[in-house]
Amino acid sequence: MKKFGLVVYVLFVITSSNYAQSVITLNTCYSLAEAHYPFVAQKNILAQITDEAIQKINAVWQPQVYINAQATYQSDVTSLGISIPGIEIQELSKDQYKATLDISQTIYDGGISKQQRAIQTINTDVETQKVNVDMYKIRERVNQIYLVILQAEKQLALVDNLKIELNNQAEKIKAGQQFGTATQFQADILAAEIIKADQKRIEIVAAKEAAINMLNQITGSNFNYQTAFQTPVIGIAENDTLINRPELTLYDSQSKLLQAQMSFAEAATLPKLSLFVQGGYGRPGLNFLDDTFQFYYLGGIKFNYPLWTGNSKSHDAAIYKLQADNIENYKSTFTMNMSVQSEQQYAEIKKVNQLIEKDQELITLKIKIKTGAQAQLDNGTMAADDYVKYVTDENEAKINLAIHQMQLVAAQINYLTIIGKL
Repeated sequence: MKKFGLVVYVLFVITSSNYAQSVITLNTCYSLAEAHYPFVAQKNILAQITDEAIQKINAVWQPQVYINAQATYQSDVTSLGISIPGIEIQELSKDQYKATLDISQTIYDGGISKQQRAIQTINTDVETQKVNVDMYKIRERVNQIYLVILQAEKQLALVDNLKIELNNQAEKIKAGQQFGTATQFQADILAAEIIKADQKRIEIVAAKEAAINMLNQITGSNFNYQTAFQTPVIGIAENDTLINRPELTLYDSQSKLLQAQMSFAEAATLPKLSLFVQGGYGRPGLNFLDDTFQFYYLGGIKFNYPLWTGNSKSHDAAIYKLQADNIENYKSTFTMNMSVQSEQQYAEIKKVNQLIEKDQELITLKIKIKTGAQAQLDNGTMAADDYVKYVTDENEAKINLAIHQMQLVAAQINYLTIIGKL
């Protein structure tokens, strides 16, 4: 007997654990949707692109080696233009050949490579923030579908309760017909209301199944009608108004990118310094009067400093300034719009809370009225259609409460979504 009790207990724990695991939350749907869409892959690709690009930029600090070859024929060659008795000056060949190995090493590039690395890193951050913005839009879509499912579940519970109440009363009417205290007319009225409740249930079930199918497409899941979806419990502080949307981070990253591009443009006008070595073989060599094939080499240091670039620097600065102002305007407009929307949602939350209080008061009265009507129906002093009216009035009040409760959850979710806290 003890073993049997232990088996029952284990089965109960396992069943309870499986049920708990099957409960789906809104945050779970967020994670599934983000994993289903190629967001993570996009971020990984962006990171790989950045790594490759920075390695390419760093290659400028490695020695640059080139092989060059050239064969030419020219119409004239250098000559002294004089004759010296007893000395024969050989004329240079008009066909000349040269092959060189050139090696150069950058010493100072004016900070160009540093700015290029900064631009590449910040540009990746900009693209990553764009992915985050897209991910947030997916969350907004998940919110809409999830709330439809929750609303359908609440309505189903109310319709099922209504059917239970109508069926119980129909059984009483049926029993009353046997003793002559109830009529077929009363039974038909209740049967009609039960059919109407069945029709409503069909509509709600179809809406819930359609929403679950859409959620499956977004999350890549296999949720079904039996899946339990948890209603979010959301708390909002009165001072919780700071907007922290990914769009704002994107605007900040774009501003940083412009600043880095401006620094790069300035670096392009700074001095450059490098070492070089050249080894070659050709005819003529460095001694151009010696018309034979020779090996030769030369080396040195190279300095480059652009004194005048057509005033392009000032134009670049003006362009970047205007672009930065444009981004700041977009950011200010977005922040203002989000502030207006958040205030509207906060006002909606306060309004719906007040409606819920009245709903609860109204339901208490409707239940009291229906209970009195039921007693009159049982005593035969009230018609069935009058009783049905009181039952439907109570159910309508409960439906309104359910609708307002979902409106409250929706307003809270929308509020937190708008300010970027969800």
